[in-house]
Formats: sequence, structure tokens, C-alpha cells
Amino acid sequence: MATLITETRVRITGTLHICGLYHAAITRGCASQKFLLPAHHISEVHMVDVTDDTQVYQRSLDSDIGRIKSALLRLGRFHDRNYYWMNPLFTVSTAVFGSFATYDYSKWVPSSVLGKIAHDILSEYIAFIVVLSGTVLLISLIRRHIEQKTIDQLETDNIELRNKVETLSDRIEEYPQNVHAVLKSILYLIGNELQFGAVDKNCERISLHVYNPARQNFKACGVWSPNPKYDCHEQLTCTAHKGFVSKVWEQDWYFDDKFTGNSKIYNNRQANEYGYTKEEINRLIMRSKVYGGLKIFDPAHKEALAVILVESTTNARFSEEQLRGKLAQQSPYISEMITLFRSFLLSDAVSAQHEGV
Repeated sequence: MATLITETRVRITGTLHICGLYHAAITRGCASQKFLLPAHHISEVHMVDVTDDTQVYQRSLDSDIGRIKSALLRLGRFHDRNYYWMNPLFTVSTAVFGSFATYDYSKWVPSSVLGKIAHDILSEYIAFIVVLSGTVLLISLIRRHIEQKTIDQLETDNIELRNKVETLSDRIEEYPQNVHAVLKSILYLIGNELQFGAVDKNCERISLHVYNPARQNFKACGVWSPNPKYDCHEQLTCTAHKGFVSKVWEQDWYFDDKFTGNSKIYNNRQANEYGYTKEEINRLIMRSKVYGGLKIFDPAHKEALAVILVESTTNARFSEEQLRGKLAQQSPYISEMITLFRSFLLSDAVSAQHEGV
């Protein structure tokens, strides 16, 4: 019977060994990466490059490392949740069982075989508990030390960020005034080029209206007039489908000096040609008789950005050629300014306090 069992083991071992060699030869290949098999089996063998084995091994290793990391993270979260009872428990456990580990209690143990076995088992358990408690306690202290350093660093960073935010807040409060001051300066320079106030100090105004594609309207972003009464916007926003600004937007350049001093004719023309209602016409602060406007494009001349508009309450104050030439000459500077600050100018951060800028 024993001989039969031995022979069976030898056969099984030999078979497994042959299978192992067979598998290794197929998957890894010999020096020539081929394995000699009967012809009817060759078509069933798929050669596998060694790099495939390396990739499989690397994926397996990455998977094992991922599982270890996941287990450690779960253990860390468990420790964090139960820190307030685990830390004192393991501290007491280390102290108590550490005393037992150093105490010689063999004299209290019976000298029988069972007594010795009990003594050995108890000693091993006490040593295990001491090592476990000490290890957990040490890890806990290290984690707390690292966390405290992280907290201290975060507090320092928080203070620095708070100081930076306060500094930036002060700058942001000044930002609208600075941007609008620059735009007003540009409009002022254009007005001087056009000799505002040379004929009648109360008759001219220049304004800038930036197009908002999201809302499909224009936002008034700058105005200047030598007359304080006219040095403000008629309205902060205007539609792209009504008014003189819309005419400029449609035609790139638009000029109208056909208005007369007759109130009825003036009102009818504003209503019929520019779509204003009677209430809107009556609210006009400046009843202009000459309008000239130019569409402003981006520096690459691919996207329309805004409309710059010049008005006068005096008939024949500007000729079309004169006005168009001056606006075209200054349009590149306006285009650069709008390109730089367009998102800011169209944002709600530009409050109504800058209405008259």
C-alpha cells in the first residue's frame, strides 16, 4: 500500500513538473521563442512576448500595492474616528502588560506539563499585547505629530492668504476707478482732438458703448462732455436693435445731421427712424441734432467690440469726413483698452456708482 502511494506521488509530481515546463516554454519561449510540438498542435500555440508577462506582473503588483494602501487608509480612518478611546486604552495596556512581561511569575505556575504550557502561552500573549499596544501607540504619536505640523503649516498659510486677500480687496476697490479713469482720459483726448467746447461749451458729448454678446445689448462704459449736465449716460444699457447705437453696429459707421429744432419733427424722427417711444424721448437729457458713430473691432479686426458715439446739440457742428477720420485715428487705442478689460467692463462688478464716468 505504501509503495502504491509513493508511486502515485512520483507520477503526480512528474506530471506537474512536465506541465510546468510545457507552460513555461509556451508563454516565455525558448532562446528562439519557439517550442517544438507535433504539427497538429502548432496552430493552437500562441506566442506571448516576455513584455506581456512583465506588464501582467506590473499590473498585479500595482493592484497589490493599491489594496495595501486602501487597507492602510481604512485603518488610519478607523484610528482617527476612535482616537480618544484607543490612545488611552493602548497606553494603559502597554504599561500594565509591560509590567507583566518583566515580572517573573514562574514560581506561581505549577511545575506540571500543563503549567509549563500555560506559562509559555501566557508569556507569548503578554509579549504580543505589549508589542501591539506599543506599536499602535507609537504610530498614533507619529500621526499626531505629523498632523499637528500640517495644521500649523495650514494656519500659517491661512494667515498669509488672508493678508493677500485683504491686499487684493483694496486693489479691487480701486480697480474700477482706475479702468474708468483711463477710458475717460481717452475720450477726453478725442474730445480735445475734435475741439469740444470751441463753438459752444454746451453742445458736445462722446461716449463708449461695449457690446455684451451674452445679453445681446450694449453697456455704457465711458462718457465725457465739457458740459456737466451732459457728462453722464442717458442709460446704462441699450438694446442692439434700437437707437442710434444699433445703426452704427449694423453699418460699421453711421452719421446723421438731419435733425431740426422743431420739437414735433424731432420727436417723430427719433420714433420713426430710431424706434424710441414717446416716454424715452421725453427723458432724453441731451437732445442732439448731430450724431456720428464708429464700430470698434478687436486688434485683429475679427470681432466687433463696441461703438464710440459723438453727439452735438448744434447743427452742422461736425462734418462727416472730419468726425470719421478722427474716430478712426483713435480707434486702435480704444480697441486695445476694451480687449484688455472687456470681461471686467461687462461684469456686474462695475456698479452704478460709475454711471457718470
